[in-house]
Amino acid sequence: MVIPGKKCCKKCLDSAKQRSAERYKRLKLERICKSCSNKMLDLCGIYCLKCRQKKKDTVNVRKNSGLCVTCGKNMQSNGIKCKICYVGYQKTTQQRRNARISQGLCALCDGKRINNRLCLKHFLKFTSRNHLETSKRYKELYDLFLKQNGVCPYTKVKLTLGENASVDHIIPKSRGGKINDVSNLQWVYSNVNKEFFNLIGLIAKNLL
Repeated sequence: MVIPGKKCCKKCLDSAKQRSAERYKRLKLERICKSCSNKMLDLCGIYCLKCRQKKKDTVNVRKNSGLCVTCGKNMQSNGIKCKICYVGYQKTTQQRRNARISQGLCALCDGKRINNRLCLKHFLKFTSRNHLETSKRYKELYDLFLKQNGVCPYTKVKLTLGENASVDHIIPKSRGGKINDVSNLQWVYSNVNKEFFNLIGLIAKNLL
């Protein structure tokens, strides 16, 4: 039975997806551009430099015209995508993440996980975005972890990134502590942060 909105049944669609995934792995392994099938000299992505630039130019034209950057047919409604492409994008992205997780990989890349979802790099990027408002400074947080020798300054507990380590402000922002400054951050034992905020909440409740 043909799937509504598609041209084939679920069995054929799944088979086509499987062939596409196998082709993707082969092209990536052999360093062949997915678009023009030419051999790539650079070691980044699945497109050669020429095709990559061509795709960027197409995206910029569609973006500036208010068209969906994916299909180029419908008008933008969810960010830079149309509603149909955005829903499809979310569904595909979630499927890829679940597939990676089921294989023991990071949800966002093919790296080895250090917790239930993320690899070391993406864990640091998310932490950097939360505390430094940008994911690009994640290396600074890792350098800070190494500088502390991976030890909590309060409890002297050995820290493991992705398991029991979290970032804390040395001087709280409420007391004038510097924001987006690594010098005002430190890696601490996660339970210390949790218990501290629980105690503060309990004290505040009793004072009211």
